[in-house]
Amino acid sequence: MSCDDIVYFEKKGRQAVIHTISENFKANMTTEEIWKQLDDKVFAHIHVSYIINLGHIRAIDGDEVVMDNEERLLIARSHKQNLKEKHMEFVRRMV
Repeated sequence: MSCDDIVYFEKKGRQAVIHTISENFKANMTTEEIWKQLDDKVFAHIHVSYIINLGHIRAIDGDEVVMDNEERLLIARSHKQNLKEKHMEFVRRMV
C-alpha cells in the first residue's frame, strides 16, 4: 500500500483505522506511532481522532473537511488554521 492510497487515519480507542481508496485496515498503533511514519508535508492532524492526507481533500467547508470519498470529517478549532496553511503549501507544491 502506498501513502498516496491512504485517505485518512481514524483513531478509535486503542485501534487506528486506516481508510484507503479501496478498503479499510485496522492497526494497534498510537497517534504518535502513526505520525513517526508519515510525511508532515502530505498529512495533517485535524482532530484528536483524525490525520488526513492533504492530497485527498476535495474541499474545506466550515468546520469540516470533505475528502475525495465524500466523507466529511470534523476539524478541531485548534487545528483549522494550520490545516488551511498546510493545504495551501501542498497545493502550491503540486502546481
